This record gives sequence, C-alpha cells and structure tokens, in this order.
Amino acid sequence: MTSLTSSSTSSAASNSSSVVNVAFSEGGASVDPAICTDDLTSLTFCEAVYQGLVGIGTTTTSSGEKVLDMTTRVPLLATSWNESADGTVWTFHLAHNVAFSNGDPFNSAAVLYTVNRCFTMGFTCAFFLGLAGMDANSTKVIDNYTVQFTVKPGPFMLQALFFMPIVDPAFVQANGGVVAGQPNTYMTTHAMGTGPFTLQSYDPATGAVFMRNPTYWGTPAAAAEINVKVVASDTTREELLQTNAVQLINLVPAADVTTMQQASGVTVYQNVGNGELYLDMSWKAAPFNNTLVRQAIAYAIPYGQILQQAEYGYASQLTSVVPNNAYGYNGSFWQYSQNIAKAKALLTQAGYPSGFTATLQIQSGFSDQASAATIIQSGLAQIGITVTIQSISTSTFSTLWTSGQLTFFITKLNPAINDIRYVAEGFMTPTGFANFDHLDNATITALANNIYYGPANNQTGFSLFQKEINEEPNWVLLYQYPDLTGGNTHLHGFEYCNFELFFFQTLYTT
Repeated sequence: MTSLTSSSTSSAASNSSSVVNVAFSEGGASVDPAICTDDLTSLTFCEAVYQGLVGIGTTTTSSGEKVLDMTTRVPLLATSWNESADGTVWTFHLAHNVAFSNGDPFNSAAVLYTVNRCFTMGFTCAFFLGLAGMDANSTKVIDNYTVQFTVKPGPFMLQALFFMPIVDPAFVQANGGVVAGQPNTYMTTHAMGTGPFTLQSYDPATGAVFMRNPTYWGTPAAAAEINVKVVASDTTREELLQTNAVQLINLVPAADVTTMQQASGVTVYQNVGNGELYLDMSWKAAPFNNTLVRQAIAYAIPYGQILQQAEYGYASQLTSVVPNNAYGYNGSFWQYSQNIAKAKALLTQAGYPSGFTATLQIQSGFSDQASAATIIQSGLAQIGITVTIQSISTSTFSTLWTSGQLTFFITKLNPAINDIRYVAEGFMTPTGFANFDHLDNATITALANNIYYGPANNQTGFSLFQKEINEEPNWVLLYQYPDLTGGNTHLHGFEYCNFELFFFQTLYTT
C-alpha cells in the first residue's frame, strides 16, 4: 500500500494551516545540491527545496499500487529534450516563468552556473555528471531557455541530471561563492531553490523546518509546514508516532512491526526497498580469490534463517546483484541454498578440506547485520571455516571499504542508480568507480561493457551478465531490505518511493 489514507492529495487552500511532523533516524549532512546526494536524508531535504531539469516518474506495481520510481525520469525544470543520433549531444528546453523562491529568475545561466559549480567543487554532483559523460566543458547556452550538453555516450544522462538540482547563482555568490575542492559552509544549512518548499531552518543534529513556498510555480505543497525532528532511538520515534507528536517516521525496525500494527491509529506500510545486504570477499586475497571457495561459502549459508532472525520475515531473498525493482533485473540465476555436503565437496576441491580461519568484518550499530553475521558464522563452522566477527565503526568501515582494504565483510548497498548497468560497470569491472573488492574477470568485464555501451533495451545481455556473476559468485546475496514506514491516521498524501526517499509535497494532516 502506498498511501496512508484513501486521499493521497489535497489542494493547498484546504490545508492552508496543515503541519506535518516527521521523525527521521538521522539528520543528513548537507542541503547543498553539490553534496546532498551523499545520504538519503540530505537528498530528501534537498528535493523539498530544489529541483533539477528532470524529475522522478511513477510506475504501477503488479498489485495496482502507484509508486515513485527511481528508474524513470520525467520533465521538471526542462520541459523537453532531444538526443543526437550518436548520443553525444543533448539539447534541453527549459520551463519559462519559473523563479527561485526569492524571485530570481531560473534560466540557462543558472543551469550553466550549477554545472560549473559542481565540477569546481568536485563532490557527488560532479561524480554523477561524470557518470553521464559530462565534464567542465560540456555545457553550452544556446539561448535564455535552451542549453546543450556535449557528452561521451552512455546510459545515464537523464539519471544523472536528477542528482543536479539547480542553484540560484546570485544567492550562492552572495553567500560564500564557489571555492575549488571545498564545501560552501553557508550552503550546507541554507537553501534557495525553485521547489515547493523553502528551508526555514536546518541543523543536522536536530532537524529541519520547511515552509510552503508561496510563489511556487507548480502545484502548491499540500501542507503549510513540514517539521522534521532527528530522533535516533527507534523506540522514541515509535512512541512519538503513537502519541501523535509526529505523524510519520522512517525505518521502523522489522522486530517492531507486529507491535506497531497493533497500536491504535498506527499503520506500518510495507514496501520493497532497494537496499541489498550481501557478503563480499576480496578477489586479491586468498582463499577468497578462489571461485570454488566462494561457491562453497554460498552453499553453506542458511538463507531462510537469516531472513527470519535478522529481518523477522519482512525481507526477501536477494537473487541478483541489483534489487528486484531495478532496471534490467533478472533474479532467476541465483542457484544457492544451504547444502552442507555440496559446500564441503567444493571446499575440498578448492584445496581446503579442513577449512580455514577468517575474520568477518561488519559495521557496528546494526543489529540485523550482527544477527546475519552470527548465522553465517554458524553455517561456515559446519564446513570447517572458523569465523571471528569484528565490529567496526561506520566511519572506519566506510573508509576501509571505499579504499579496498576489506577482505571478508558484510555490507549494505542502495544503488544510487537502480539499474543493472550501473552496478555491473561501476562495481564489477577493473576500472569501475566502486570496484572495492578488486574483481577482475575478463568474461564479466566483457559482459558488463556490452550492457553498458549497448542498446538500452538489452534484456538478453542483462540476463547473461547476472547469470555469470552469480556463478562466481562475486557477492553472496543475503537479502533485500523491506522499506517499513510508520504513519498514523492524521497523515494523508504519503507516496512511496522505491529509493527510500521521502517526498513532502503531497503530505498533509487532519
């Protein structure tokens, strides 16, 4: 179910004084569009105030539910676009009569300034633009409402532009400007966009307040105010929801779903998230650089036990290196279930008849991952692999992971672009931007390159890649996270996004 009540939208006039109180588990890092894609909370906040040339579309699930779908793109600040036959030139026609909330005009100059700012600063916006084949010299202003990008051909031009919200040049220049390689401290907590809300206040430690933009060029926000509180404690967020101190909370723990569903006036909405939990092994380190060892480990794990004990039955078995709502997904090639005899035979064939010892590294503070690690430890013990679990702080884990220093570890991924081509080319080729486990396999690289540079609709190629990568297996796939959101009867207009983002524009309370 994607709507907290049967009414999903309402006019601003009928909800002129509506205030929606929200409790999030964390407050994000920055609302600066050049940086805000670093975490989902920051991106949620950024999308309330800013807009890009393209927006997120919708899709309808097999059960008839409408969801906001990160694999689709629709016009937003650009009304239309066209692509040259060779994919190197994209021309975007911009919306007229759009202004930033301070009255400054939106036009081609603002787009050019935004692109240049992203590349000068060099943070996550620049990464996505680079993924689309853009560089600092890609953008050309044709006229006041037409811009042209010259790029290297690739599949992610429209996807990347979603992650480039447009800034007001005058506002930025008046408040710190642009310094190469440096964040703008003022823009971290202040914003000026063309979106449905203005940012009244923001403190990453405590929360944010958004007010309806009275001069918004599109359909006005349904609520007059969105008040987001940072509440790290799951129990406290749940108590606030039950007492109507807030009307919406994120990240309801799977362990609490049954209790929450029994609370008066509270509903936990269960949707398919795009988060994936998997066991990873370095291709540079013995014995994990042996395909037979990886297969043995995959056959030793009790997947059903992990689903029940780590996520209380609310997660689903992950069957591809992308979640089942990703573009190009084919989950029919995951061949593994617990088979101890087969796992022992594979380990013997690999040259480890008596097993070996290993340290399994996980992030501290995640009870589900700790539970999964303990179950994996028990399963591998049955084939002679003695595992010691090492819990590492999130910041240290992230540093070790992204620098390729982890050998045997559990991690969670939310693919920023929910597409098999993004994961294949980015994570599983030697030159990939996130090949943190050092995968280097000629067959896999050839298949990844084929689907990345080949036709957009290439399900045969997508399937061949997923079949080959599962046979290795590069990642031992544990589960796909559920997206569990809590709301109460006072909240209306909630629309689910399959990227674990929240969009505030349609929310209101009664």
